[in-house]
Amino acid sequence: MDERVLSAMRAIEASLEAPLSITQLAADCGLSQFHFNRLFRAEAGEPPASYARRLRLERAALRLRGSNAPLGLIAAELGYGSLTAFGRAFAARFGITPLDWRRTLVSDTVFNPETDKAGPVTIRRVNAFSCISRRYFGGYHKVPSHWDDFARAMPPGLQSAAGSFCVGIAYDDPRLTAEELIRYDCCLVPGAAAQMHARQLLQQTGFRALATRAGRYAALEHRGPYSRIESSYSFLYDHWSPGSRYTMSNDPALEIYAGPPVSTVQCSLRFTILYPIE
Repeated sequence: MDERVLSAMRAIEASLEAPLSITQLAADCGLSQFHFNRLFRAEAGEPPASYARRLRLERAALRLRGSNAPLGLIAAELGYGSLTAFGRAFAARFGITPLDWRRTLVSDTVFNPETDKAGPVTIRRVNAFSCISRRYFGGYHKVPSHWDDFARAMPPGLQSAAGSFCVGIAYDDPRLTAEELIRYDCCLVPGAAAQMHARQLLQQTGFRALATRAGRYAALEHRGPYSRIESSYSFLYDHWSPGSRYTMSNDPALEIYAGPPVSTVQCSLRFTILYPIE
């Protein structure tokens, strides 16, 4: 994907609560508004205004079911000036009012308590990770191939450098987001001995620095192939969260790996999911 569009996407994602300024985004990309809109739509499959609106409403849908926050607070968090405006936009996207959405039982849960197993959930306070990231798109079944691509791009020795580890950032719920629009960041957190190699990686097209959220997370260990990841997330979101005293935050989930979970190690995968909570 065009680097200018990726930069604009990340800028939108970082400030969903703020009014969208196409003028500023276009200027940051060095393009006219007309050419920026055309390029963004060609690369992302939707105009920037639609992209921002979709992310706001998908985030609202998750907040409504994953927290007890008042509707007015959720609307304000996402930049809506009134409950009326929020309700109208939400109903246009999901065909149901925000209140009815919250009242509706989750019928599409993936985790099955009768057949699936889940380890204990612990609560952790986690510092921010300074990462080198690369953005990928596609359903979560593609994540192993994302990591294959990410690993191939790393300079020799960087993966095994002391103190380095990998972080996956999962942004979207596949029950809300179309498969081709699902976002996933493969990230490397370089150790002190790997800083020179890390700087080399940042010079490559598609890589950029980012920092994860510092704060409280629910931690769950996932074991087995990545094809079962939706069951682990469903356990946290659909089963553990409603019965806990915590609510989900607006931030994405993190996956903490000792090294890139390439396709050759899928059967023996073992990593920690950090689910953002308040």
